[in-house]
Amino acid sequence: MNELPLRDIHLPDSISWWPPAIGWWLLPLLLILIIAAFYLYRRYRKQHKTIDYQKAALSELSHIEKQFPETHSMEYLRQISALLRRIMLSYYPRENVASLTGERWFEELHKLSKGDFFSAEQQLLILQAAYRPSAEFDRTALQKTCKQWIEALPKNAVMESPQ
Repeated sequence: MNELPLRDIHLPDSISWWPPAIGWWLLPLLLILIIAAFYLYRRYRKQHKTIDYQKAALSELSHIEKQFPETHSMEYLRQISALLRRIMLSYYPRENVASLTGERWFEELHKLSKGDFFSAEQQLLILQAAYRPSAEFDRTALQKTCKQWIEALPKNAVMESPQ
C-alpha cells in the first residue's frame, strides 16, 4: 500500500474574546446615551415644571363668581379673601405669609404683583368680610380688580421671605 501523506484533522483556532464585535462596543454607548437622555429629560421637566398659578387662580375666581349669586355677597367676600390668601401661600412659605393681616397683608399682595390694584375701600371690605353680617359693594369692580391682580402675578413661585 501506498502511504498517502495525510495529516490529522485540524480544528480552526478558537474565537478570541478580544477584540469584541461592533455590537459590544455599541451597547455601552447606547446605554450611556439612554441614561443621559433620561437625566436631561428629568432635569428639563424639573426646570419647566411650573404650576400655572394664574390659570388656576383665574379658574377658581370664576368658580367663586358662579357659586355665589348676588344674594350671598358676604360669603362671596369671604371666599375672595380665602382665595387671595391661598394664592399668596402658593408663592411664599406658610410661615412668612400666614400671620400677615391688615395693611401689611395688602402691602404684600401689592408687592407680589408689583402694582397697587386694590382700593382702600376694597381692602377694608375684604379685611372685614368675615366679621360683617352684610355689606353693599360693587361686585363687578371687585371681580375685575381681583382678575387684574391675578394676571399681574409672576409666572413662577417666588419662595422668598416677603418681609
